[in-house]
Amino acid sequence: MRKLLFLFFVILLVTKVGFANQSKVDSLWEDYRNAEHDTTKAKILVEITEHLYLQYPDTMISLCQKAIKIIDQGLPYANIEEKHAFLQTKAAAFNNIGYIYNKRGKIEKALEYYYMSLTIRERNNDELGMANSHNSLGVTYYNAGENKKAIEHFFLSLKICEKFKDNKGKSQSYNNIALIYSHQGEIDSALEFYFLSLRIDEEIEDKEGLAKTYNNIGSIYNNQGIIDKALESYFLSLKILEELNNKNGMAYCYNNIGFILENQGENERALEYHFLSLKLRKQIMDQRGMSASYNCIGFIYDKQGDTDNALDYYLKSLKLREEIDDKRGMAIIYHNYGNLLCKLGKEDEGMRYLELGLALCRKLGYTARISDANSKIGSWKLKFGQVKEALNNGLEALKLAREAEHTEYLKRAARLLSDVYRKQNNFNDALSMYELQIQMRDSIHNEENTKATIRQQMKYDYEKEEIIKEQQTKEEARIEAEATSRRNTLHYTAIFIGMLLVFGLVLALGFVKVNPKTAEAIIFISFLIVFEFLLVVADPYIEDWSGGAPGWKLLFNAVLAGLIFPLHQFFEGKLKKRLIKVERKKRGIAGPPIGGGVKHLMIGLLVVSHSVGFGQNSKIDSLKEVYRNAEHDTTRINILFAMGEELILSNPDTLLIIGEKVVAICEKNLAKNLNKRISLNSKKVYKSGLAEAYNNIGFIHKFQGEIDKGLEYHLLSLKIREEIMEKIGIAESYNNIGAIYKSQGKIEKALEYFFLSLKIREEIKDKRGMAQAYLWIGGIHSHQGEIEKSLKYFFLSLNIQKEIKDKRGMAFSYNNIAAIYHKQGEIEKGLEYFFLGLKIREETKDKGGMAYSYNYIGTIYYMQGEIEKALEYYFLSLNLREEIKDKKGMALSYHSSGLALFKLDSLEEGMRYLELGLKLEKELGHRSGMSVAYSSIGVWQLKLGKVEDALENGLEAITIAKEIGHVEYMERAAKLLSDVYKKQGKFENALSMYELEIEMRDSIVNEENQKTTIRQQMKYEYEKEQILAEQARNEELRIQNEELQRRNSLHYSAIFIGILMLFGGVLMLGFVKVRPKDVEGIVFISFLILFEFVLVLADPHIEKYTDGAPGYNLLFNAGIAGLMFPLHQFFEGKLKKRIIKAQRKKIRERIEQYKKDTEEM
Repeated sequence: MRKLLFLFFVILLVTKVGFANQSKVDSLWEDYRNAEHDTTKAKILVEITEHLYLQYPDTMISLCQKAIKIIDQGLPYANIEEKHAFLQTKAAAFNNIGYIYNKRGKIEKALEYYYMSLTIRERNNDELGMANSHNSLGVTYYNAGENKKAIEHFFLSLKICEKFKDNKGKSQSYNNIALIYSHQGEIDSALEFYFLSLRIDEEIEDKEGLAKTYNNIGSIYNNQGIIDKALESYFLSLKILEELNNKNGMAYCYNNIGFILENQGENERALEYHFLSLKLRKQIMDQRGMSASYNCIGFIYDKQGDTDNALDYYLKSLKLREEIDDKRGMAIIYHNYGNLLCKLGKEDEGMRYLELGLALCRKLGYTARISDANSKIGSWKLKFGQVKEALNNGLEALKLAREAEHTEYLKRAARLLSDVYRKQNNFNDALSMYELQIQMRDSIHNEENTKATIRQQMKYDYEKEEIIKEQQTKEEARIEAEATSRRNTLHYTAIFIGMLLVFGLVLALGFVKVNPKTAEAIIFISFLIVFEFLLVVADPYIEDWSGGAPGWKLLFNAVLAGLIFPLHQFFEGKLKKRLIKVERKKRGIAGPPIGGGVKHLMIGLLVVSHSVGFGQNSKIDSLKEVYRNAEHDTTRINILFAMGEELILSNPDTLLIIGEKVVAICEKNLAKNLNKRISLNSKKVYKSGLAEAYNNIGFIHKFQGEIDKGLEYHLLSLKIREEIMEKIGIAESYNNIGAIYKSQGKIEKALEYFFLSLKIREEIKDKRGMAQAYLWIGGIHSHQGEIEKSLKYFFLSLNIQKEIKDKRGMAFSYNNIAAIYHKQGEIEKGLEYFFLGLKIREETKDKGGMAYSYNYIGTIYYMQGEIEKALEYYFLSLNLREEIKDKKGMALSYHSSGLALFKLDSLEEGMRYLELGLKLEKELGHRSGMSVAYSSIGVWQLKLGKVEDALENGLEAITIAKEIGHVEYMERAAKLLSDVYKKQGKFENALSMYELEIEMRDSIVNEENQKTTIRQQMKYEYEKEQILAEQARNEELRIQNEELQRRNSLHYSAIFIGILMLFGGVLMLGFVKVRPKDVEGIVFISFLILFEFVLVLADPHIEKYTDGAPGYNLLFNAGIAGLMFPLHQFFEGKLKKRIIKAQRKKIRERIEQYKKDTEEM
């Protein structure tokens, strides 16, 4: 019954919450029906409309008109007070009707009703009402494009609100004034008023006002290209609006987020948000909003080349906007529709619409849109050959975009002017405008904006997903709880009926032939069941009070047992007397009385309860000798690999020959497999060797600039390793393939392979490999300019290397971390980490590593302008590299030293070092190094005025870079050539090279790569966070369970000892003075305690069979009680006999004593 009442209460509560709004409307209708005066009736009708305006706008108008009719009928007969109330309500009704017409775009009708409302409020001297009317009129004039009239009314509203200290009204006025300033391009004024509004909304905790202001501030930031702040504001607004279920506001937010996603190139996601917006606007019949959504959807289809859908949605938007006379909206749709018609070859009609849009924008004083319209019209005029007119449009577009501080429109104007100047062969100005276009583009589509877009969007999606999951979990739990409650209620009802039947049977025992001992057993078991039933009902309350501690629960249960004991004693006594009486009557004899009272005491318990070494020629000679004497091919393969490791720095071409030799040996032996002449184990060894050889050959081809060939061999290696399921090799191949994709600028694929490598290394617990993967991933983030993320991965790598004492790896990590700090301008910190890396390399005598560190430390000093110190470290690096014959490293050191010498005005020496570096790169066939060297030499030649020489080197650099497909080196060479051509006055060529530079730069750090980087990394982090969170939860549960187990074990031990002492005491009853009736009570209570203890221990096992169903649990408990009863009877009988015998002995002793005393007397 208790659970049924609780369920009934929950249902009532849920129902009340779910229908709160409807209940409010129903309550108002009830008040309306009971209202006695017309002033009250009219006021209630208007109040009802304020709850229905979003879902039932037509009903709102009819109810307001009904209220006005009541008022008009009652006004002639009203006294002064009633008249004032009538007029207040009538003004509110007119205002509400005006609101609906305004939302539908029927401007004239809206203005008519708003002015009627204002007139009444002026006559009625209702100043706050007047402020509301001015505000409504301002919004309507704004929608009509009459900004001057709109701002006049907003300031009138503000003046009244300030007079009456109406904070909410002030906030609304500030917001509306800011909106006008924003559309006029007065950004600073707009932000000033928005923040005034925001401050008030926060003070008065006006959630709806906050949401509106955040949304508007977001639009300002979006126009300025400050995407992270824009998105933050939009999502803050959206979160509040979803809490309030404000569909109108949510639709605007979805629309604005869609704009940002579309500008960031996320067209599919943008469409999702625009369709969400459209759906809500249809629900609330917001025609102006619907037309805006149609336009946005059409624009995205237009961008995607889906002209049919684009036309369909543009026409839907245009039709609605013309119907509701939405001039601002019409200007926008004319612009988009006209542009699409031009694309479809309908130039005359398209230009007509574009000019119509521009004319409307001029009329509305819509600065930013005038700029955009000019850019679009200019672009088409340029295509039609009207170059001079296009130039005029472009110059006006540029001027207005600068005034409006609109980044996107600045970009569009600069792009148009760049194209116009190219057409005029004015390549100097064309280059200048193209540079401005790229500058504006990068301010929108930069790394921070892209990260902000994806992170805010994923954060919102994740939070929403979590809320939905939580709601689903709660709903599932509720349904399960309801099902369990229904089942338990049925069981409790059956148990209750069963208990009534049992006690009915007990009461009937005196009228049937039953042995007294059987009757005692029935009563014993019946009261055990009653007691257990009461404990089940009381258990939640006992649990709260005791905290689940077995000892405290035992105490509570014992008290409960004591309270029901008198009832048990009464039943047992009465029934036994009746049975004895019946038995005597039947037999005609008097039997001995059977003891009556037993006291109840009950107890409740619940427990739940990798390394590269450097060698000398002698080592190579030694390996060659071992190779000649080797008897088995597997030994030869291992020796060849060892020789390759020794020659990798000094003679990489030889490594290629060694690799090919290993391939020949492996293929020869694997061919034997066709005739089944080698074992499966040998086959795996040779396949593994073949994979390793392919891997090394791939590495050399990459080193020599043959990127595609390198990739081909790494993929061959991967295929074999997957066949033989060599996980550590697969991880290595993934890593190497990722490195090639990184060099090609294919960041998405590079990250994919690095994360695949990391996943395998984590599975096989290859900590050294994990550290290596973290280094590569950190390198990608560093290259993408994601400093925080790159440092995170470098430190992850460093921590693992420290754990496994991988000193060589630690040195690499220190170097990478140092490079990041250096890039960030934290020079001291950068040097600190470089010196940490150097110290380890000096300790381990890693000369190659030391040389690398010296070179990088030199580079830091070079960047700091400490050229002499830089040169000192470059020479230290060069000396070591010459010592170990590291030709690749020597080339790098020559290059660095040459640049430093140039800075010290040692021009001839500097050039000599640069050319020495180039010569070595040529010897090694290291084509990427050659491209870099040509670019560096060319840069200095240009600075020295050797323009032709610089051009020659630039052309060499770009030719090699293009051949090897190295986008970063193509970017460097293109930059050099662009500067050379500028110097020569060849601006067309300069522009062409600058475009190539930008193209190459974009292919490395472009929008898609940034998105992929962030998504891959966030996916990996999210999955890892989920695992860590699950582990943390499990660990917390384990600790809690351990604590509970320790506590319960202590309690159980104490209870067990208590039970032993209790039964020990029971056994001693025969040696102390005690009545037989008390013995019954003590024995009964002892067995109750034992019974409850056994139930607690057996409960987890019983639960497996009963699934917690009360009825089945009770059956098991009754069975245990039945099994205990004979033991109880045995104990009770034995003790009673002992006590009676002792009592008889005492009686005899007293009689004897009495006789003696009598005789003496």
